[in-house]
Amino acid sequence: MVVRDAKLAERANTGLNARVRRTAEWRLRLATSRWRRLPDFIIIGGQRCGTTSLFHSLAEHPRLVPSFRKEVHYFDFHQRKHGLDWYRANFPMRTRRSGHYPTFEATPNYLAFPGAPQSIHAAVPDTKLIALLRNPIERAHSSWRFTAYQGLENRDFGEAVRAEARRDAESDGAETTEMRHAYLAKSRYAEHLEKWMELFDPERLLVVRSEDLFNEPDDTISRILGFVDPDLRTDLRVQHIHASPPAEIEPGLRDWLAEYFEPHNRKLAALTGLEFTWS
Repeated sequence: MVVRDAKLAERANTGLNARVRRTAEWRLRLATSRWRRLPDFIIIGGQRCGTTSLFHSLAEHPRLVPSFRKEVHYFDFHQRKHGLDWYRANFPMRTRRSGHYPTFEATPNYLAFPGAPQSIHAAVPDTKLIALLRNPIERAHSSWRFTAYQGLENRDFGEAVRAEARRDAESDGAETTEMRHAYLAKSRYAEHLEKWMELFDPERLLVVRSEDLFNEPDDTISRILGFVDPDLRTDLRVQHIHASPPAEIEPGLRDWLAEYFEPHNRKLAALTGLEFTWS
């Protein structure tokens, strides 16, 4: 019992020390924020599409510098109360001794968040953007499952998505859809990408299928590195890709969802020039 208590105390102390060090580092970053850079590229989403795996995989590259926190949430939440120097605090200093090291963040809520394209374009118009898109049915189900796990959803999946579809039809669009329960709306990728493409040149936006990242991680990461900077191509071995099996969805409901998303997926293919074989 004494040994167990000692181990628990040591673990708690280690965790406390880590938090103290992280708090001290953040204060230093804030104090030096005016001399820090803005991101060279941003993973803008989508939610539940593998952005965490992508972020950690890219963070392993020796010439990429990840943000202080993975999801900075500046252009959706923190911009309201913090200035751009707060955002800069998440990134490295402007000068490094050995050349340019691209820096980046990943906030998957940006893709569908109202006003995010305009805010990012105003702050960092030259940044590059990466959109990771997963089968919209699987993304919607994963989002519902995560929201239920948080205790913020008590309806079953079918009830939740059908209620959202009715609500959107009655409101004649997605603008009034509750973002927290936007299982369908956040999976209608084309309507969100259009807003980004109106502001950013095509060569600054890379659309990646999540399934490519899951099934061919090394090749997909190599393609992403080439987009960020052609000089970054390396034999980086990917360790953090976690592909989930297809969700257990009642066949009738899955057919309804496939029909619901079909025109949106068709529009997405026309918009991006990519082929999407989702069902």
